[in-house]
Amino acid sequence: MNDHAPNILFILHPLNDEEINQIYKEIDISYLYFYNYVSSNHLLTKAAYYQKPVLANKDFCVGDTVKKFKIGLSVNGKMEESVSALEFLRLERLDFDVFDKESFTDYYALQSELFLDNALEQIMFF
Repeated sequence: MNDHAPNILFILHPLNDEEINQIYKEIDISYLYFYNYVSSNHLLTKAAYYQKPVLANKDFCVGDTVKKFKIGLSVNGKMEESVSALEFLRLERLDFDVFDKESFTDYYALQSELFLDNALEQIMFF
């Protein structure tokens, strides 16, 4: 962690699951902005598990999921829009007026091994 700027974390090595979980316990907002990343991301599942609001890019899987489950906001990548959205999330984080708190749990449940096992079992008997 950076002692000089408490709101900035800069890491130059791959993180293991324990390190990622520790970061998610400490952050307020998960900023998941990926350029041309069309699939889902395990960090979205971690954000849902730790009930951290997400800021994601529009028009891709993560942004669509954030909108669908009401677990954050999506932006188009312009710096001003991202800063405004982060400020909004920071202010709304404690009461989640614009979010559906249960959706964090619902989304996480859809990513569980049990859900995957059940889905695979249904496919096998299709």
